[in-house]
Amino acid sequence: MRDPNTSFDAALRRGVALFNRREFFAAHEAWEDAWRTNPGEPAYFLHGLIQIAAGFVKLQRGEPRGAFLNLDKGRRKLERFAPSRHGLDVAALLASVTGWIATARAMDASGRADYDAGSLPLLTLRQAEPDEPRGAGAPSVD
Repeated sequence: MRDPNTSFDAALRRGVALFNRREFFAAHEAWEDAWRTNPGEPAYFLHGLIQIAAGFVKLQRGEPRGAFLNLDKGRRKLERFAPSRHGLDVAALLASVTGWIATARAMDASGRADYDAGSLPLLTLRQAEPDEPRGAGAPSVD
């Protein structure tokens, strides 16, 4: 059951922690709770993260075509938030995701499903800069 009172801050932090443990499906679910209850820019931002997490779920399941399609959708959504938003280093994530899109395309073209799980990206969450755009419910990092 989804919690309709999920705060953006809590969901972002929970999703980042799960993503960094390579629990991409769980990260997707954590962000989805807040995506449904936070309108506007925060929802668009979370939707990009959700699509990237879904791409890595597909990669883990041996579905490189689904991986690069979802990763590309998420990348395109998050580009407008670079270099950072809500304390997340979006530029670093986009650089990594761009490489993973190419990797997943090559995997699909060659019929392979193997990859180096140790090189999957980690998300960096930090205190947002004072002039960094922040949406409603944007997190503050302690």
